[in-house]
Amino acid sequence: MILNGFCRSFLLNPEGEEITLSFFKQNSVLSPHITRTKEQISLLNYQALTDVDLVEFSAAEFLNLMIENLEIRNFGNTILVNELIRKTEKEISFASLTAKDRLIQFRSEYGILENLIAHPVIASYLGITNVSFSRLRGELSKGE
Repeated sequence: MILNGFCRSFLLNPEGEEITLSFFKQNSVLSPHITRTKEQISLLNYQALTDVDLVEFSAAEFLNLMIENLEIRNFGNTILVNELIRKTEKEISFASLTAKDRLIQFRSEYGILENLIAHPVIASYLGITNVSFSRLRGELSKGE
């Protein structure tokens, strides 16, 4: 869980370019172990984008606690449901929104982050080139 700051999950495409999959902000939980690993190897990379304070715990120990404690089991299940919702919402936005609308949605969700991190990171998250991102920022600043 992130107590303070921002980080991202990303992977490398076949050309070796970083593709941002998700952003995580204060009071959010990184993708659960079960959703990001295969054969005990993480499929994702994580990067702190600002100074971050994290709470870290063993996935195996957390699983044992979920078995023993109903409240922790409900918490773990809520994390999984929220992960599914977040991924589904992003998939729907890619299929149904323009790049401009995705940028507006990004700003609504992450606010100040656009002013704190490198713009190519955001462009890759939005599924556009950095040039297109700069153009859209210009359009939105003019109120178009």
